[in-house]
Amino acid sequence: MLSAHPSAEQTALASGADDFLTKPFEMDEFLAKVARNF
Repeated sequence: MLSAHPSAEQTALASGADDFLTKPFEMDEFLAKVARNF
C-alpha cells in the first residue's frame, strides 16, 4: 500500500496489506519492496 500518511500503516497492515510505503519515497526502497513481495 502507498500512502502519504504514515499513521495509516498499522491500519493497512491489519487490513491485509502485504507492505506499506509512505510518500515521498526513494525508488530503490520501492523496488526492494516490490521484489520482496512478488
